[in-house]
Amino acid sequence: MSPVLTALPAPLLQGSLALRAEAALEAIAADLVKVPVRDPARRDHGLAGGGAGVVLAMAGLADAGYIRPGEGQILARLEQAVSGLGEAHHHAGLFGGFTGTAWVVEHLQDGFLDPDPGLNDGIDEALLERLRCGDGPAQHDLVDGLAGLGVYGLERFPFGRSAELLETLLDVLEWRASWSDQGACWPAPELPQDLLAARGLTPSQAGTVDLGLSHGVPGILAVLAGLLALGLGGQRARTLLEAGVAWLLAQEGTDDGRSHFTDAIRPRDPARRSCRLAWCYGDPGVALALGLAGRHAGEPAWTAKALELMETAARRSIQDSGVHDPMLCHGAMGVAHAFHRFHRDTGRATFRRAALDWTEHALHFHEEGAGIGGFHRFTRGERISDPTLLEGSAGLALGLLAGLGTGEPTWDRCLLYSLPV
Repeated sequence: MSPVLTALPAPLLQGSLALRAEAALEAIAADLVKVPVRDPARRDHGLAGGGAGVVLAMAGLADAGYIRPGEGQILARLEQAVSGLGEAHHHAGLFGGFTGTAWVVEHLQDGFLDPDPGLNDGIDEALLERLRCGDGPAQHDLVDGLAGLGVYGLERFPFGRSAELLETLLDVLEWRASWSDQGACWPAPELPQDLLAARGLTPSQAGTVDLGLSHGVPGILAVLAGLLALGLGGQRARTLLEAGVAWLLAQEGTDDGRSHFTDAIRPRDPARRSCRLAWCYGDPGVALALGLAGRHAGEPAWTAKALELMETAARRSIQDSGVHDPMLCHGAMGVAHAFHRFHRDTGRATFRRAALDWTEHALHFHEEGAGIGGFHRFTRGERISDPTLLEGSAGLALGLLAGLGTGEPTWDRCLLYSLPV
């Protein structure tokens, strides 16, 4: 793949599709500013499902002119999210803990907030202490685990103790890796029954190795690629990345061949079920991680595999995709943005067409006057009004903004669509 384009010659969305996207953004912005700054139903410290993610989207909407200056109390919302850090201090996860809010604070210093390299010094200290005391996350993933801490460290670099944090994180990833003749992976921890319950795991999950970008090995590989890109970790990072990619590629194949990768490798279940098409689980997420690894490690074979996965995904019909939602996580916009990213990287018409098709599918869910900006998320058959980033209208708005713009959509680094390098 060619280097990532920091600016496109023209927006992805044109004509009537662009007009529909603009109308959707106006409606989402109008509803987001009505969401209470203090919402008892929402944990305001969360990036994925709380106020911090809403702030990230509102900052993007304000920058694009969909929210007027002073409207929406964006700074008050950020202060509310930061005030929730004490409540969340026991939980370091990127998506639901204090690290996610710290990521937003760090990210918004690139234009929205006045730069202050010391704002997150306390977060650096807290994360280093946890990792060095063995009190870091039991999980290894992007959402709740070590990969999420890496995403914060990459965004923070070179300020504070970010380099030290990333090197320490590499130590822990090396220590926790499970090695075999296939390479290295990171299974769910084998813990006593009482600890499994305390950490939200069941005996059947212990030893399982997730293959999703959100909860599995691909997220770790993307973070290791980020270390290499920053010149951190040296041969240790490269060796671990090479071993992780080797293990991941050895898992390719499903029982019916509808997808390249299943969702997880389970010790007690040999079935390899095909996976839906999504950012969180499925071939697009694996392809994003392999693409980042190939680019930053200088491994063209990994890049070629990423392109193969996305070419196959582009041929999969919407009806066969398992997508029943417009949002980012496991919905149409998450798939659209993955294709948009690959179009930016390669210029391939296949990816552009797929990005347009999936954006149109996301907009197909619009219902005038319903939900947040006319959109619901769908959970177990329920239609839910959700303003948040990962599964709500805030994330949908950011994906639409990316399609209408020509600049680099840097917000997507928290989801490992890209890296800050």
